[in-house]
Amino acid sequence: MASDPSHRAGDADRDAATAVLREAFAEGRLSQEEFSKRLDGIHEASTVGEVTRFTADLPVVSAGADRGAVADYAGQDLTGVTMRGARLARANLAGAILVEADLTDADLSHADLTGADLSLAKLTRANLSGASLVRADLTDAVLKDADLTGADLSGAHLSYTDLNGATLTGAILTGSPPERDRSEVVAARRRKLRAGWTSWLGVSVLVNVIWFASWVAGGSSPTYYWPIWVMGPWGAVMVLATLTGRSGEEGT
Repeated sequence: MASDPSHRAGDADRDAATAVLREAFAEGRLSQEEFSKRLDGIHEASTVGEVTRFTADLPVVSAGADRGAVADYAGQDLTGVTMRGARLARANLAGAILVEADLTDADLSHADLTGADLSLAKLTRANLSGASLVRADLTDAVLKDADLTGADLSGAHLSYTDLNGATLTGAILTGSPPERDRSEVVAARRRKLRAGWTSWLGVSVLVNVIWFASWVAGGSSPTYYWPIWVMGPWGAVMVLATLTGRSGEEGT
């Protein structure tokens, strides 16, 4: 029996509507901007009628419809790939390298991510219900508001993982992660340092451009060089982190 539009919306109503949105986005019926806007609207909706309003103009694909072959990316290097809203339900991603990948709003339900490297990956609002993340590396990964219902995270690396707002009902979090190979540890440290120095350089250029523009606009002698108070302390921290990292590599 169909739900009354005036009834309060539940998780099942929102999940069904979200599935329709993901299918429509994968088929090119929605742009990235419209997909994100509608998805946010579904999460904010209070009643069933408000939820269905965001999918009223989209075709509903039945659960038994042929969706083609299951995606197979096992062991592949997908570093930095952008797969926002991707439809990867039951996909085989075992051992895949997804470092710094953007999987925001992706459907990875029941996917096999055993041993996958997801360090620094973005999985905000991703559907990982029933997924296998056994021994997966989620170091520094962002899983904010992700659905991990029933997911198996046995032995997964969860250092500095952002799980704020994530649904972990029935998820398996037991077991200690295995010792990581030295080369993996060194590579992870270098990635973090590289990202830090890139951010420092970008901000340094920006504040110098602002300082120079204010000097030219003033038409007088150079103004006080305030960018040093942005670049200096931050740079000192980065130098210390770099030296500490090198020391740690030697002692690993």
